Formats: sequence, structure tokens, C-alpha cells
Amino acid sequence: MESKKNNFYNEVKKILSDKLGETAENEGVLRSFARDLGIFGRNAIVEVAWMKFTDDAQNAWPILQFYSTLAVDIEEKDVPGIKRRLCDLNEETMLGRYGYYAPMRQLYHCYRLPVDLDSPESSLALVDYSLIQILRQLDAFLDYVLVIADAPESMDVEEYALTTHAGDILGECLGVLHRVLGEEFRQL
Repeated sequence: MESKKNNFYNEVKKILSDKLGETAENEGVLRSFARDLGIFGRNAIVEVAWMKFTDDAQNAWPILQFYSTLAVDIEEKDVPGIKRRLCDLNEETMLGRYGYYAPMRQLYHCYRLPVDLDSPESSLALVDYSLIQILRQLDAFLDYVLVIADAPESMDVEEYALTTHAGDILGECLGVLHRVLGEEFRQL
């Protein structure tokens, strides 16, 4: 199992490098940068790692976690408003969720993907597809996350989607996901 996991992880590193450029590895975490996101061309740290479980029974299929750091040094006084806005954003987005990590005072996006190491080709295709969609979603909503990080009450997600390309990207992503999932279920 460890050999399959290591081989799969090396392939994931290649996917990250192809999509994002240089990808470093440190203590089992792959790290790269998504560059030029959103209207203002901001960057986000993208990390991928195996989720760790304390009980192997919980881990029938290994789970890859995609974690993107979007904003840091969040002011404590803004946290309640930011959390409310992120909750609204999570209702509108397709993959993963946006959140606040208090110990590091940062805003993040996280997506978890179970992978079947006995079917590496289809699992790697899903990793590739998921990364593309996560990057599209970050491109669509990073500006919003940065706006609410500075001023949580300045704009809600509906206003943002109406004034940017975020609504179009979200609709397109949902359509593609439905087609992909429909094809996967037909193959089962």
C-alpha cells in the first residue's frame, strides 16, 4: 500500500508542477503557488497532502487534501463578519469550503478527495480535474475573500458574483461536474 501511495503522490506532484510550476515537498506536503488569480492578479499558496488518521479503519481509501492559504493576519474584530460571509460563499461554491483557521489567523480553501490507489489512472484524472476546478474557483472568488478579509460588511457574495465573472465560472463548473459524475456512474 505504501508503495502505491508513494507512486501516486509522485504523479500528483507532476500534476501540480504542470499546472502551477515549481512544486516543493516538505515533510509529505506538496507546496506551490497559484499565481495571478482574480481581477487583481493575487497569489495563493496551494498545498496537497495525505490526510492523517489515527485509526486505519477510517481510511479505507486514502484522502488527498488540497489546502490553499488565501489571506493571513486576519484581525480578531473582523472574524465574526468574515465567518458569516464565508458561510454564504460556501453555499455558492462547488468544491470544498472556505474557512478561517484561528491558530494562524488565516483564511483558506480546503477540498478533500478520496482516491482509489487500485485505479490510479482514473484517480489521477480526478485529481487533475479537481485541481483545475479549484483553481478556477479560486480565480473567481479570491478577490471576494480578500475584500471581506479587510471589510467583511462591504459586500455580500451575490453582489460580488453580479459584478464579476464569478457567476459565469460557477455555473460552468457545475455543468461540467454533473457531466463528469454522470459518466463515472455509468462506468460503475
